[in-house]
Amino acid sequence: SEIVNKGGAEGKIYSVKDKPNLVAKIFHSKQKSSSNRKKLEAMLHNPPVFPPVSKDGEEYVQIAWPVAILEDEKSFCVGYLMPLIDMKKAVSLDHLIQKAIRKKLELPEKYAYRIFAAYNTASMVAALHKSGHYIVDLKPSNVYVYKDTMMVAMLDCDGFSIKGEYNNRFPAEF
Repeated sequence: SEIVNKGGAEGKIYSVKDKPNLVAKIFHSKQKSSSNRKKLEAMLHNPPVFPPVSKDGEEYVQIAWPVAILEDEKSFCVGYLMPLIDMKKAVSLDHLIQKAIRKKLELPEKYAYRIFAAYNTASMVAALHKSGHYIVDLKPSNVYVYKDTMMVAMLDCDGFSIKGEYNNRFPAEF
């Protein structure tokens, strides 16, 4: 495995050998192994529903939602697997705002494209809320837009406020 992204405050992102469509987020610390596991289990049991999106035979991942918990040899929760979002095909949401950056990155200049990206972002937030999850810290660096379709991909989902079973809630970390 090689590092794909230095990640944020919680962990680093690594490629997964023999699984090119997945990446692993490995937490920096094992101190919160138990609370991390409970939150991840709630995420696995109550994923938001996003229909698969494809264009010209290519599927677009819309959310980096956990698909499996990773454990070490002592059964500590050390991270999780999630779908790979191809960052070469996407830009962070803030890149759509400034005309000079759009031009530099050769992004579409049509106003309708930005409206479509805004609509897709709002649809993602609505689907998360419908599942009982809250983003809490919606920021452009965690919302990526695919350059060719204006479809949106959400990152850093383990930082969301997550609805668990029996109206239990796992708060957002930051």
